[in-house]
Amino acid sequence: ERAAVADALLPGQPFDAGPAKSWGTAVSIENLVFPSEAPRVGVDSQGNAVAVWRYDYSGFYQMQSSRYTFDAGASGQWADASAVPVIVSGGDPFYQALAVTPAGRAYVAYRHSYTAPPGTNIWLTVMESTGQWDASVLAANTFASGVSAGHPSIVINANGTGFIVTEGDGDAGLQNSIFATAITGGAWSPTPESIETGSPSLAFGPRVAVT
Repeated sequence: ERAAVADALLPGQPFDAGPAKSWGTAVSIENLVFPSEAPRVGVDSQGNAVAVWRYDYSGFYQMQSSRYTFDAGASGQWADASAVPVIVSGGDPFYQALAVTPAGRAYVAYRHSYTAPPGTNIWLTVMESTGQWDASVLAANTFASGVSAGHPSIVINANGTGFIVTEGDGDAGLQNSIFATAITGGAWSPTPESIETGSPSLAFGPRVAVT
């Protein structure tokens, strides 16, 4: 059984090779009886952090999160784990990707698999700086074009400009292309743009960055 475990630097100490810097003691930030896996973590400009992970709930996957509140005079504190709202329609969330803005908003993009008909799309949920998660929205509807999405990467800058890139399987696992979507008018455009194609093409594991 795996558990989500977090570690943090001592308060106010950026990590470098100097003798005064050290890592704190790892602590458990979830107490589920189910196996937890694939943790992701991001940090804002004030040193507050958000961690997300998924867990196997008797054969069905769900996601949880925890927030770390930085305290310059103490060791900081991880909040109790809470559920991340995912779309539930006969499938599971996989391959979650996390981005945290300097102001503390957390964005989680994840692949959701469908069983009828079989296929996948990329969905997105946002945690406001207050700690409240918004409902998931469709962020990249590759399935509408007969393409199953997977392994998203997400990035958001301080101005709110954001991108999601994902691979897409359009030919029973034999052909993969790369798709991208961006924030348009304050919302994610659910119609992704193909930014790499080939015949045949085997493109995997895209990553994205923004200035």
